[in-house]
Amino acid sequence: MKKKLLIIGINQKIHTTRRMIEEAEQKGISFDFIKWGSLVFFEGNIFAEGKKIKLGQFGAIFCDIPSYKLCLSKKNSEDSLYFRLPNELHEICRQAAALQLPLLNSRFVLKSPFYNKFTQAQLFVEKQIVAIPTLHLTDNRLSKIKEAKAFFGFEYPLVVKQSEGGMGRAVWLASDETELEKIVEDKRNQSLIFQPFIPNKGDFRVLVVGGKTLGIMKRVAKQGQWKNNFALGGKVCVFEDPEMEKFAEEVAHKLELDYVGLDIFKTAEGYKVIEANIFACFEGFEEVFPAVNVPAEILNFLRL
Repeated sequence: MKKKLLIIGINQKIHTTRRMIEEAEQKGISFDFIKWGSLVFFEGNIFAEGKKIKLGQFGAIFCDIPSYKLCLSKKNSEDSLYFRLPNELHEICRQAAALQLPLLNSRFVLKSPFYNKFTQAQLFVEKQIVAIPTLHLTDNRLSKIKEAKAFFGFEYPLVVKQSEGGMGRAVWLASDETELEKIVEDKRNQSLIFQPFIPNKGDFRVLVVGGKTLGIMKRVAKQGQWKNNFALGGKVCVFEDPEMEKFAEEVAHKLELDYVGLDIFKTAEGYKVIEANIFACFEGFEEVFPAVNVPAEILNFLRL
């Protein structure tokens, strides 16, 4: 008898969650789907829609990204609430670990519960992973940014990112001080990182599952843009580079990640990690690699 799978996600229409459900159905794996927004925690127990979730009945757990945007008005998309649930994810991972339940990247989450672009940069240094130099301030007052920028030898253009952003959103390019001032004027108390802009003709998304590279996808920004993200209209194609695959697998191993989408630059000095996405979407990847069944690889890793 096949083990039952628990899937936790935003909704069943999100590509990653939908594909995991489709593959579970294809394999004949019984599953329950629960929305992040329906979870209730009480005295060490987890509930959803009035029912206690008994984690022990499942053979494995798959959690899609624990954050989402809720639009409050159909007329105004800016009238929204953002939900970020790293603490809830950490608790689910903690309970799963106590039951020895496979849960993708749970070891990593338990060790790095506050993972974002800022803490990620600190991990890269700790694990000796070649990455883009990253500056972070607790107070984003322009004068303080200028002082830190000069002290650490940063030049324009500067890339500014919100620590909690994703899919190329909440990322800005400052070509000079005037543009930088406009970007940070209403973000003094926000968690931001500052990085030098790396001139490029595209970057690379490498998907790694269970220590094995599934393929490399080259991403090139659409004309007139500078962000290479597929989610923002970047063009994608297959790219072959055995050395980059080896590099990606080493990075995943150092970070103890079961599943990761690594964004990488290929520079004259070698490979540099841009970001390590522990909830990597794979819609663009499946378009480029139609023969690679990412959900099947994930389910196999979870021993389902």
